[in-house]
Amino acid sequence: MSPSTLSPRQILFYQFIGFSFLLITHIGAVLAILNFNFTLFISSIIYWQITASLGISVCYHRYCTHKSYEVNRHLKCLLLFCGCLAGQLGPMRWTRVHRVHHNHADEDLDPHSPRHGFIHSHFGWLLQLKRRAKNPHLHKWPKDLLKDTDIVFFEKAFPWIQLSSWVAFYIVAGLDGVLWLGFFRICITLHSIWSINSFGHSLGYTNFKLKDDSRNQLIYALFAA
Repeated sequence: MSPSTLSPRQILFYQFIGFSFLLITHIGAVLAILNFNFTLFISSIIYWQITASLGISVCYHRYCTHKSYEVNRHLKCLLLFCGCLAGQLGPMRWTRVHRVHHNHADEDLDPHSPRHGFIHSHFGWLLQLKRRAKNPHLHKWPKDLLKDTDIVFFEKAFPWIQLSSWVAFYIVAGLDGVLWLGFFRICITLHSIWSINSFGHSLGYTNFKLKDDSRNQLIYALFAA
């Protein structure tokens, strides 16, 4: 459902759901740390790299958003699966937002520019449905992705892939598996990606004069490459 079609009550409801998700995720991550398990900690870091680096950076960002490379269908589907496991929505929704960001970087139509505040750029933009409803570019599916049946399939399969993965966490490692592989890993995935939107457009250095506020910094590459 597009934000532009939501009533004020529906917007408030979805904002509450979004805030609750973020709150529960962070509480779960804290509980994982308080109940430290070295094996699950290492497993969550490895799983984070698989889902964030391969799923988000390599697939959602470089393949779906920018079409930076070509890949055979089997590997493409594997990367799309990793992207869905990351927990940042399906490939079409992620690409739609990120293309708008690149086309209007640090302008009024940029969904998450620090020019509207650091908190806004880091995660606040996700909860600002009224602002997103006014951005016409956030309501259109990328036409090229609509032609890719694999990407469309994984967009629709995203919630089921997520649900299945969390059930698997519990089966394999019980509640601790849910805390570490679920909440803790999702938490660091979110912040590592969000940091590119916030810190990556406010702190660091530039080699050239740019129209936007994007910055270079080694730490961003280490955590979100």
